[in-house]
Formats: sequence, C-alpha cells, structure tokens
Amino acid sequence: MMPLIKSYPVGAAGLKGKHIAKVSGGAVETATAATDTTLGLIAGFDADAGQMGDVILSGIGPVVAGGDIDFGDKLMADAQGRAVKLVPVPGSTVAIVGTALRDAAEGDIFDMHVSLSLLSTPA
Repeated sequence: MMPLIKSYPVGAAGLKGKHIAKVSGGAVETATAATDTTLGLIAGFDADAGQMGDVILSGIGPVVAGGDIDFGDKLMADAQGRAVKLVPVPGSTVAIVGTALRDAAEGDIFDMHVSLSLLSTPA
C-alpha cells in the first residue's frame, strides 16, 4: 500500500521527521499533546518554519515510539510528537492517529497505519 503524502507550509514550531503532525493556524507542526488536531505522520525529514513539509495522511509510515507499544495498539501523540499507546483522558477528546504494526520500545522507529479518529471520554 502506497501512503498518501501531501506537502503543507510549516508553522513556527517546525516539523520533526517520523513524528506526528498537527494543524496549527493554516500550517503544520509537530504535535505536542494528545488533544491536538492531528493530521498524520511527518514524512522522513525535519522542516523549519516557512518551508514545505510532507505529511503522510493515510497508509503506512514510520514513527518514533514514545514508550512501550504492542502490535495492534491504538496510538496518540505525546508532548514530543512521538507515538504512544492510547490512554483515555476523562473530560477530554483525544486524537487517535493510527494502529501499531509491530511491538516497539521507547525511541524505536516502527511502522504504523495512519487512521485518524477521535475518542471522547466523559468526565
């Protein structure tokens, strides 16, 4: 399966390759919270503000693990834009960015299937 990749203007915070991308004021940046409006995965390279950055919108792509992940886990962004196991947050809506396609430990680069959705949890 070939991923769907599109280029977007990069916002002030920049992009870090193989991390999760969020929408920020008409541009894209590295995600910084599970509640961000996520768009997909940042393709392989870093990009600075004002440049164009490639984002994997659907399909399979590499991402950096922010903790221990098991094959099949649903994933969300951590404060550094890495993929972590989905944890519901009472009273909040968390952005699910996809599914892990293998086990991973913190710092590993592993494949995930990008499939965006939301999880709203009552307070």
